[in-house]
Amino acid sequence: MGVLIRGMEMPKNCFTCPFKNLEICDEDCPLVEVPSADVVEVKHGKWIVLDDRWEFEEVKCSNCGCVEYFNKGWKKFNYCPTCGATMDMGGE
Repeated sequence: MGVLIRGMEMPKNCFTCPFKNLEICDEDCPLVEVPSADVVEVKHGKWIVLDDRWEFEEVKCSNCGCVEYFNKGWKKFNYCPTCGATMDMGGE
């Protein structure tokens, strides 16, 4: 079931809209008043190890090139703090 708007069930699309046949689908359509979703593209990347000779690892984001430092053996961020890319493309 859809959401109630103005006491009627919200149509899922224009094909199920009761106003379609009445030719008032412009300003009076309840679908026009529904706010659009705030959608952002999901970026993906992986941490590329640049240097791990010391007690820390120097890694770079494959998406934006941001360099971060992590203690060896510690879990790395699962996202880049600079560009927000999700680190799910494999690698460490």
